[in-house]
Amino acid sequence: MKNEYSKYKKEIENAFSELIKLTDNPILNSNQFNNEFQNLKQKIEDNKFSIVIVGEFSRGKSMFINSLLGKKVLPTSARVCTATINIIKNIKDNELPYAEITFLNEKKMRINIDEVSSVVTKKNEKANTIKWVEIYYNVD
Repeated sequence: MKNEYSKYKKEIENAFSELIKLTDNPILNSNQFNNEFQNLKQKIEDNKFSIVIVGEFSRGKSMFINSLLGKKVLPTSARVCTATINIIKNIKDNELPYAEITFLNEKKMRINIDEVSSVVTKKNEKANTIKWVEIYYNVD
């Protein structure tokens, strides 16, 4: 799967390179497009992209995310379970996974990755004080 990803990523990078060459033409006067294409190409090269997962209560969103991560990080249940917005951010192979909670008052708290499940759950009485939880995990 990783080989396929690398192959498609390279094809997209090449397509953006071609678009950038086309917009470099002074006759076209397309600086705005050129800049946008360069920004998008850079995001692809840096592996920075967003996937939004939304759905009704108890439809397997957390289970799906856990399967993408290859580890049970978020709690799962047949009933309403996850009570916070969770943002997964990729880290390098040599970094240790962790999470950072941002509270409604903008204060932040770093926690161990194994604590995430108990923090983001509806069972956590303080979940309503959490703005979001950023989970830093190697997803490669």
